Amino acid sequence: MLPVFSLSVPLLLAQHVWGAEPNQPSNTARTWTESHDLAKTFVSKLTLEQKVNITTGVGWEVERCVGNIAAQPEIGWPGLCLQDGPLGIRFADRVTAFPAGINAGATWDRDMVRRWGKAMGREFKAKGVHVALGPMMNLGRVAAGGRNWEGL
Repeated sequence: MLPVFSLSVPLLLAQHVWGAEPNQPSNTARTWTESHDLAKTFVSKLTLEQKVNITTGVGWEVERCVGNIAAQPEIGWPGLCLQDGPLGIRFADRVTAFPAGINAGATWDRDMVRRWGKAMGREFKAKGVHVALGPMMNLGRVAAGGRNWEGL
């Protein structure tokens, strides 16, 4: 009972702050093949320097991001903000401290874990983060693994 309760409070608070669960389809009508073809065409037009620039991170802990991929306006690349983490957004005000992934996984409640993930996703998106660096799936094969608590 305790693991479910410890997870339910942050989820209820997140739902109160961010509203009802959205059930939105993808924002594109493209198929995977069409999207892949568009990406291949885009990449084929890039110089080597541009390819390096959009695949190499710059800086750490700059403003709201712990990792950045710089914008490349000349090719229409807006850049990416990568942010920790497994418990929620790092270095930010007015964010939720979510339960650890190992606690969420221990409930075996798929619906609750889905709501937990959606709440985290909404919060990351609301703060302008493009890539959340956690939580993750992990078998935890090594008991002494220092980050096993992050995994589901």
